[in-house]
Amino acid sequence: MYRRILACVLLSVASFMAHSQNFGSFVGNIDTRWLEDDRRMQLLADFSYVDGSGLVWAAPKGSIVDGASIPRLAWSVIGGPFEGAYRPASVIHDVACDQQSRRWEDVHLAFYNAMRASKVDELLAKVMYAAVYHFGPRWPLEVHEVVPLADVSHRQRALSKKMRGEAGTILEIVTRDHEILGQGASGKLESLPSGMKEIIVHSDAPVSGLRSEDFERLKQRILRDNPSIDEIQQAGR
Repeated sequence: MYRRILACVLLSVASFMAHSQNFGSFVGNIDTRWLEDDRRMQLLADFSYVDGSGLVWAAPKGSIVDGASIPRLAWSVIGGPFEGAYRPASVIHDVACDQQSRRWEDVHLAFYNAMRASKVDELLAKVMYAAVYHFGPRWPLEVHEVVPLADVSHRQRALSKKMRGEAGTILEIVTRDHEILGQGASGKLESLPSGMKEIIVHSDAPVSGLRSEDFERLKQRILRDNPSIDEIQQAGR
């Protein structure tokens, strides 16, 4: 009897936590026009997704989307990347994959959270997340940071640790005090301030350990066991 009551309490708590989790919200409406090739759409207005932490994922007016960031092996789950409740998340994901300005893992996780914000069922959202995480686009990442000379060693270690996670192998860490950072807003070349160093950390993008034929098995596991996001990421390792 006690075990049954405890199980009910735990299920209630889990259900409450799932429903109270903040997956963020969308700003604007998706307004598009089909391009002549009938495969791509152009956004006619700005659209964005604000995730639960307040980070903005923007899809600016003029962006081109075609669903290519979602592997075709997953289209059978939803019928197509721009169908129903998946559409807002697909637009955000397409644009973020084209921009490649954030880590590929963060982009794919934002896709999952955006789906949940669109009221996509948790299990189906996890299936789609598994598809993009293991079979979707991946790209190298290069991070630049200008820090005081005294902080260089600390920031090198911190950036290396941050990027090493799921970003892949650290290929290069460069520290330099070169004369020119780049073109400033005024049109004049900007020099690195005195006593400052630039740190550049470059990582590759790891290759997934799963093959396309493994997707069906992973999908069935998700629908059966509802694994965590971490467990989905670990699949195939």
